[in-house]
Amino acid sequence: MKIHLQKEQEAVKMMRHTYLEPAVLNVVFALRIKAASKAKAFESAMCQLSERNLSLDRIRLTDEQGKNIWFAVERIEAIRWTAVVSTGFSHQFQVHGQIRLAIVPERSAAIPLPLPPSSEYRLPGSKLSDMPVWVIPTVGEPAFAHVLGQSLERRLPCSTFSLTSAV
Repeated sequence: MKIHLQKEQEAVKMMRHTYLEPAVLNVVFALRIKAASKAKAFESAMCQLSERNLSLDRIRLTDEQGKNIWFAVERIEAIRWTAVVSTGFSHQFQVHGQIRLAIVPERSAAIPLPLPPSSEYRLPGSKLSDMPVWVIPTVGEPAFAHVLGQSLERRLPCSTFSLTSAV
């Protein structure tokens, strides 16, 4: 009985720490680019948003109740460009891409820790459009991206897993 209670307490403690571990935010987005051709639009998007010129140090996400929670961006895991689509307007294209950010909740007095595991955090919605518009800070002018899809993958720390030795 005592061993069972001890294991249960360890599991609860481990779960509490898990919520503060890094997560990966995956965002599929579209940038509207004015260019002479699809190739130039693709090139312009790559120049506008690259790992070198992004200045993402924190990001605001919201939970189901609309409460804002700030996350620190630990690193940009990847930026991938997937397609260029003509908008039908003169020399305007939508360049589609995906970005993966390793994030962790910021520790502040305003946020009770640990964060609840059942909450889903998302980029806040836009009042002007059905899709969220993500203003991405860069070293130059900010990029305005329409969010087409997003997901948050929680990462469990390696210490939460233990391997038993085989006999």
